[in-house]
Amino acid sequence: VILVAATALGKRDMEMHEREVYRNFLNERTLRVQGDFQISQAAERQALGVPARSEAGSSVFEDRRGEVTPAGRLRRLADMGRREHWLLDVGDISLAPLRVINKGRSSTIVEGAYSGLSVAVKMARPTVAGAEHSEEEEEKDLAAVTAE
Repeated sequence: VILVAATALGKRDMEMHEREVYRNFLNERTLRVQGDFQISQAAERQALGVPARSEAGSSVFEDRRGEVTPAGRLRRLADMGRREHWLLDVGDISLAPLRVINKGRSSTIVEGAYSGLSVAVKMARPTVAGAEHSEEEEEKDLAAVTAE
């Protein structure tokens, strides 16, 4: 009798766990389908030339009065980046400016850390028409960025 009761309880526990796993699976699939739908809608709007809209219904590139200004665009873009978690706070990243991974014409990639993980950080170089920076000036710039 004890063996039958223990088996029944174990089976019931397993069924509950399977239902929870299945429910989580369905939730993930629902989110994926909703995301795919939103992406397809955005692609259709873009193909028709309709500007991208935020949750509030105003264009991402317009300020509150409907004016297109650089400051308004940057502010709205930064707000969107924080909401969608692709814009990081500077305080969350630490840089190792003397550990340069690679250099290009427009950027330098240095070693850094984000949330305790080793990461590569691509930093845009300042661009001034006709100005060339020496290696020493670039190292000073990187050290100044790290000190901020």
